[in-house]
Amino acid sequence: QANDENCTPIIYNNWGSPTNWQFHDSNTYPSLIFNDSSYLLGDYDNDGIADEVDQFPSISIGDLIDSDQDGVPDECDGACQKMGLTHDIDDDNNNLIEIRSLNDLNEIRNNLDANNLNDSSFGCLSICVGFELMNDLDFDTSGNGVIDESDEYWNDALGFEPMGETSNDELSSEFNGNGFAINHLMINRPLESKVGLFGTAGAGTNIHNLTLNNVSINGKEAVGSVIGTSINIEMSNVQVTGNVNGELLVGGLIGQVRGSSIMSYSSHIGRVTSESFAGGLFGNIYSSHATKVFHVGPVLADGYAGGLVGLSENSELSNAYSAGSVSAQSFAGGVAGEFKGSSVDRVFSVSKITHIDQDGVSGALFGDLIGVVNADTQAQIFWQTGYAQKSNGSNVDDLSIELSQEQIQCPQISGDTNC
Repeated sequence: QANDENCTPIIYNNWGSPTNWQFHDSNTYPSLIFNDSSYLLGDYDNDGIADEVDQFPSISIGDLIDSDQDGVPDECDGACQKMGLTHDIDDDNNNLIEIRSLNDLNEIRNNLDANNLNDSSFGCLSICVGFELMNDLDFDTSGNGVIDESDEYWNDALGFEPMGETSNDELSSEFNGNGFAINHLMINRPLESKVGLFGTAGAGTNIHNLTLNNVSINGKEAVGSVIGTSINIEMSNVQVTGNVNGELLVGGLIGQVRGSSIMSYSSHIGRVTSESFAGGLFGNIYSSHATKVFHVGPVLADGYAGGLVGLSENSELSNAYSAGSVSAQSFAGGVAGEFKGSSVDRVFSVSKITHIDQDGVSGALFGDLIGVVNADTQAQIFWQTGYAQKSNGSNVDDLSIELSQEQIQCPQISGDTNC
C-alpha cells in the first residue's frame, strides 16, 4: 500500500488514490488503474521472460530457444519471422555482434561501426559496439584445398572485397576473433589500394585474438593481410600465415599504420614482396608503437625492405625479432628498410640481408638509418654476425651489438651469466 511503514525507505507517498494506483504483494511492482482495472507488470505474453527485459513483450517466442533470456530467439525460422521476430545477433549479451558464417563476415562492410547486422540490432541489450567470431571460417567453401571458381567468394579471380575503402567508410569498432581462425583468405586486386581483410580502419578499431591462416593477398598500395591502411588503432594477439604482395607500403599484417596506433603480441609467418617499402609486419609505421611482435620469412622489394618494417618514422619498436631473409636493390635491413627518428629496444635479427645493386646499401638492422637509434645506452639490440654489416645511414649513432649464433642462442634465462 502507499505510505507502507514496513518498507525502508517509505516511498510512494500519497500515491494511494484508488483511481490511480494499485499495490500488491512485496514481490510485485505497483500497477496503474485504467477503467477500474490494472495490468500487473510481469509476463504479458506468457513466454517465461519478464516484461522489463523482454525485447518482444507482446509476442511469445514459444518453444524457440533463447539462451540469454532477452526475449530474442537464438534462431528464427520462417514462422518466427512472420511473428515480427528475427534471430538474436548477440546471444551472450556482451554487446558484440556474433559472426558465424562468411556471409555474416561479408555483411560487416555495410555497418563497420557495429550498430547492426543485416539491418537488425535485435539482441543487443543496449548498443552493440563490435563483432566477434563464434567459430572458424574458411574461404575454401568447396573444400578442394584451393581457392578457385568453385568457391563462394572467388569473384572472377578477384577474391574477397576488402571491407572499408575510405576514411568515411572504415572499420571503427572492435573485432574479437575469440581465438578462432579465418582460413584461406584470398584477395587478388592488383589495381586497387588499401587492400586487406579491412581496407581502412580508424579510431575505435580494436582487432584482437584473431588468426588468419594461409592468406594470399595482392594489391597495389597500402596492402596488408589484416588492414590496408589504419590510423589510431589497437591490435593484439593477431597471428597470420601466408603471402602478401603489392607495389608500395606492403606489410605482412598492415600496409600503413599511423597516428598513435598500438600493436602487440602479433606475428606474420610468410613472404612479403613490394616494389618499395616492404616490411615483414608493416609497410610503414608512423608515430606508433609495436611491441612483442615478430616476422619469419622472406621480405623482398626493389627499395626499402625490412624484416619488421619497410619505413619506420617517429615510432617505437620493442621486444621483437625477425628471421629469414631480406633482399632489396638497395636499403635492406633486418629491422627496417628505413629507420627515421625512431627508437628500438630488446630486438634481435637473424635475417640474412642482401642488396642486389652493387652500389646499394644494406644493414643487419637498418637499410637506411637517420637519427639516433636509441638515446638510452642500455638499449639491447642484437644481430647475428655474418648476415650483414652495420647500417650505412646518415647521422648514425648505431648502438647495436654483433653476436655469433652461439652467443644469441646461449642464454637459458634473461641475463644468463653463464654466457
